[in-house]
Amino acid sequence: MIKKTSRPKVITLFILLCVLAFFCRGWWLHNLSYCLPVRNASVHASGEKHRLLFKPKNPKLIRVLVLSGGGVRGLVSLEVLKAIEKKAHEPIADLFDLFVGTSTGAIAEASLLKPNEKGQPEYTTGQVIEFYHSLSKEVFRRSWVYRLETLNGLLGPKYPSEQKYQIFNNRFKGLEFNQLIKPMLIPTYSLNSAIPIQFSNWGKESYRYYVKDLLMAATAPPTIFRPIYMHVMRRDHDEELVDGAIYANNPSLIALGVVLSRFPHAKYVFVHVGTGIKAPHLQVAQVSHWGLFNWSTNIMNVVLNANSINADKTMEYTDSHLNTLRYVDFNSALPEKLWAIDDTSKGTQRALKKFGRSIVHAHQKQLDAVVKLLKRDKA
Repeated sequence: MIKKTSRPKVITLFILLCVLAFFCRGWWLHNLSYCLPVRNASVHASGEKHRLLFKPKNPKLIRVLVLSGGGVRGLVSLEVLKAIEKKAHEPIADLFDLFVGTSTGAIAEASLLKPNEKGQPEYTTGQVIEFYHSLSKEVFRRSWVYRLETLNGLLGPKYPSEQKYQIFNNRFKGLEFNQLIKPMLIPTYSLNSAIPIQFSNWGKESYRYYVKDLLMAATAPPTIFRPIYMHVMRRDHDEELVDGAIYANNPSLIALGVVLSRFPHAKYVFVHVGTGIKAPHLQVAQVSHWGLFNWSTNIMNVVLNANSINADKTMEYTDSHLNTLRYVDFNSALPEKLWAIDDTSKGTQRALKKFGRSIVHAHQKQLDAVVKLLKRDKA
């Protein structure tokens, strides 16, 4: 007869594995994904070789594209951009003067601003959407070994970072940040300095970072991926960077500060494209007895939603009181089944693209008006 393993023995073995994982977690995680080879391209630290200037063709009308974070939900934003591109009969790169993107928004914008050999956009929005299908599948993937070593994300980041770095490396190779077609700004946050750090690719700020390295930092939300260690040249300091979504998931206010300081007498067109509004409605009866465990799994959703709404409402208020600003927001409440930033199933991806198209359909008049504004007085 085959002896069955008793339940107490199985429980004991599980407890021993948990204890072993706890005491060995530092060594495991360090060797898995803590410090990837994030190399800072500082061969020409002044950035003089490839210096990009922030000089719009029409300095009296500054057009700004702002993309929010949201993981795989970036497909929603891209569907809206695809509609804008189709209606304007021009690449997205030609329609705006400044690009500001948080997290997945930074990936989308860097892809749309990547130049080909002739200095023109290498990818259409449709091609970036196809890239997102493979990107999300690879980035949000983990082996059973990794799940075991991190106790399914309890003792470490939910996902390893190696495959993300490999994808960015294959996509952007040695492309430097100031080699993108247009001015771009990426928000991140430094854990060790406890300050927001924003990377721009123009003028005196055009230090020569690799695009792939900045995207690693821009897409490192706490609990999901490890922080990224980089030397920030303008501060001459080593920083441990995470996703800027923790303070600016909708980075419109950052963009507003930039254009107001550089072009104080211009008119501004801001187009913000979100990844769907994820609004957790929590009731007092539900949360009044919550402790650390319950809040730890929900507080990030509350914070991200709050800072996004704050940015959106502030921009709307500014629009209504400043006659030189036009702020257009393409976003809608997202069904709860699509809230996850890492659900890469085919069904979810199809649903996200369909949701993006529904935003386009619901905002047709706004879309027509925006395209007219973007194409007005360009030359």
